[in-house]
Amino acid sequence: MRNRLFAPLIAIVVFAATSAAWADSWPAVISNPYEGINWATVGAYKGNFHTHTNRAGGTMTPAATIDAYKAFGDTVLAITDHNLVTWPWTDYGRNPATLGMVAVQGNEISNCDNIGSFFTNYTSGTSDPVVALAGIQAAGGASIINHPGRYTKTAQWYATQYQTYSSLIGMEVYNQGNRYPGDVQKWDQVLMLTMPDRPIWGFANDDEHSISHVGLNWNVLLSSQFTESAVRTAMEGGSFFFSTTKYSTLPLTGGTPPVITGIAVDNVNGLISLSATGYGEVHWVSDGSVVSHSLTLDLRNTPGIGDYVRAEMFSNGGSTYTQPFTTPEPATMILLALGGLLALKRHRQ
Repeated sequence: MRNRLFAPLIAIVVFAATSAAWADSWPAVISNPYEGINWATVGAYKGNFHTHTNRAGGTMTPAATIDAYKAFGDTVLAITDHNLVTWPWTDYGRNPATLGMVAVQGNEISNCDNIGSFFTNYTSGTSDPVVALAGIQAAGGASIINHPGRYTKTAQWYATQYQTYSSLIGMEVYNQGNRYPGDVQKWDQVLMLTMPDRPIWGFANDDEHSISHVGLNWNVLLSSQFTESAVRTAMEGGSFFFSTTKYSTLPLTGGTPPVITGIAVDNVNGLISLSATGYGEVHWVSDGSVVSHSLTLDLRNTPGIGDYVRAEMFSNGGSTYTQPFTTPEPATMILLALGGLLALKRHRQ
């Protein structure tokens, strides 16, 4: 009986021990939205994807809105007037190429639960958000659920839409500062239903209706190219982080949110490491709970990790967030642990 009980474990150990160049050939098991980014050379482009003009919802002209974001340092901007595509910028006396900006075509579908529609001139007066999501996908666009905390939809409803529509890439986690404080929790609730198969990217947008809203939140897109197609690739692939000036676990006494300067994933040892400036606290979150406060998260030795982890960094000027990483399946984690023990044994010999 004892031999039969230990046989499967012995087989796993033998497999790990005899696999040629285990550490070099083992496939990536942590799904990393920042994979392939050279942090020393990558471009970091500040952007906002929820703004309004006096054409439909805001108080400033299109030109004044563009100028305000240019002055704030944004280089990527989507004007998302209510059910109206304010496009192209040249119709309003602004040339994005001359300004050194990328203009993202879009609008906010607003007669239902509000949805940001991008990279298409599609708009709709529908009162059914599912109709809007289907229309954006059929038009070849991308969509974001705006300020979910305004509505009463369940996490399961959102999870169903994300699993149905591949063009639905994310949700606003911060809107106009921290106007809907439950949105971060909603994000985690939905991730718990969709991960590890379906990541949902978090966004922080100003939902700007007047000059006082400019610069409350932003996204930092990471790309080696500065084109509309590169912006879309970053948005859809999750290669960006986002910040808000209106929430921190530290006293908000001025300053700016932390800036992430590097993310390294070690699949062999099950580690995710952050580099950043201006931070005071670090939280790693999984299934809605904080599981670690270290810059480097040890997946093998940290309890409470579910199918994803994400990082939050805080300063006295705000907070900054990574996108979710998919964590390895339990069986894979066992093999990773065994591999680590074998590596340690070889090192000691």
